[in-house]
Amino acid sequence: MRIKEIIPRFKARKLCNKIGFDFPLYNLSHIEKYLLKLTQKDIILDYSQLRIGLLHYLNVNLPKDSYIATTSYTIYDMINVIINSNNKPILVDISPKDLSPNLDSLIYLVRSEKVKCVIFTYLHGYRVDISKLSDACKEKECILIEDCAQSLWIDEKFKVNKQPGSFGDIALFSTGFYKNINTISGGLLLLNSNSKGSLDIIRSHEKLSKLISLDYLNRLLYGIFFTFITNKFIFSLIIFPILKLARLEKIEMLNKRAREENNPRYIHRKENDILRMNFIQRIFLKMQSKEILKVEYTKRSRLGKCYLEELSDLIYRRVIEIPGLDPNKSLDSFKEISSYNQIPVLFKNRNKLLNFLVKNDIDIAEQHIKNLSSINIYSVYTNNTESNCYYSEKVSEELFLLPCYPEFPISKAKEISKLIKDFVNCN
Repeated sequence: MRIKEIIPRFKARKLCNKIGFDFPLYNLSHIEKYLLKLTQKDIILDYSQLRIGLLHYLNVNLPKDSYIATTSYTIYDMINVIINSNNKPILVDISPKDLSPNLDSLIYLVRSEKVKCVIFTYLHGYRVDISKLSDACKEKECILIEDCAQSLWIDEKFKVNKQPGSFGDIALFSTGFYKNINTISGGLLLLNSNSKGSLDIIRSHEKLSKLISLDYLNRLLYGIFFTFITNKFIFSLIIFPILKLARLEKIEMLNKRAREENNPRYIHRKENDILRMNFIQRIFLKMQSKEILKVEYTKRSRLGKCYLEELSDLIYRRVIEIPGLDPNKSLDSFKEISSYNQIPVLFKNRNKLLNFLVKNDIDIAEQHIKNLSSINIYSVYTNNTESNCYYSEKVSEELFLLPCYPEFPISKAKEISKLIKDFVNCN
C-alpha cells in the first residue's frame, strides 16, 4: 500500500478512536475504497438512500432556516429534503453546456453571503470544473455539497486533477436501482475527517438504525418485478405494447405510473426515516467493484461513440444539440466532459420525434427531470434574479436521453440513429 493511501486512513482512524467510533476502515467494500481515493476523502458513511444521507447531514450540521443554493433542474425530492431539514432552497438556472447549476449564479450567492450551503448537482455523466466555486465557498465558510448520483468517473481513463466529488466538503453517490453502483436503493456520503462538523455527523451516523425498512422491501420487490417484466420476451410481447398504446393514445393514468418522477409532490420525512444501509444493501455493495465499473464504462463509451458518429451530420448542422459538444471540435472530444453515463439530446420538436420512435417500436421517453421553478409548490424558492430559469425550462421541454446502458446492443443504437435521421429528413 502506498504512503499517500495510508496517511488519510491513519487520520480517519485517529479521529474515530478519539470519539470512540469503530469506523470499519479495513472492512470497506472495494467500491467504497475506490470512492474514497477518487474523491480524496477519508470517511465514508452509508445510508438507505442518497437523499436520506443529505437530510441527515443537513439536520446535523446546518443551522435551521439557512438558505441553500441548488439547481432548478433536478429531481423534486432533493428540494423536499432541503425543506424537510427546515431550511430554505434557492433555485438557480442551469448552464447550457453541462446542465449543471450556473456557476456564476452560485458564486454570486456565496460571495454575497446569501447562502450557508451550496448543493452542486452533476447530471448525465458530465464532469465540471467547479474549483472557482470551491474557492469561494472556502473563503466564505459556505458548505459545498457535490451530488454525484449521475456522475461516477473512472479516474485512470482521464488525466485530470479533479473528478466529481473531489471539490467540496461533502460528496454524495447514489447506489439506487438504475445507478452505476446498484444496491436496489442506497447512498454514500463522503467527507474528510478534518472538515467542520465531521465529529458530529460521524457520532450521529453511528446511532442510526440498520433495520430493513418497509420502503426498502417495496423497492426490492419492485426490482425483482422490474427485472422480470423487462425480460426481452415479456417486455416486447406484453409490456411495451401497453406503454406504446398509453403514449400514443395519451392514457394519462398509465403514463403517470410509467414515469413517477414526472409527478412532483411534497414528501414529508421524520427522524426515524433516517437509516443506514441494511445488511442486504451491504451484501450488494460488496458485490460491486472498480473492475465492473471499467467494463461498463467501455460498453457505454462504445454506445456513445456510435450515436455521435451516426448522428454527426445532424450535430454539425446543429439540427440536434448535445450539451457541451462543440460542433467545431472532433466528436472524440466529448469523452473529456462526459462519462457516457447518458447521452442527452436537445431537439425542439421532441414530442413528435419521440412519438415517431415509439411508433417504430423504440422504447424511449422524455427526460423526467423538470424545471422546478415552474412547478407551483417550488416556484416560490426561485432565485430573484432568475425568475424564469430560461435554460431549465428549455431543457425540460426539449431534452431526451439516448439509451446508453451497458447491455444495450450497438445494432439498436444504430437503428435509433437511423430513425432520428429519417424523421428529420421527412420534416
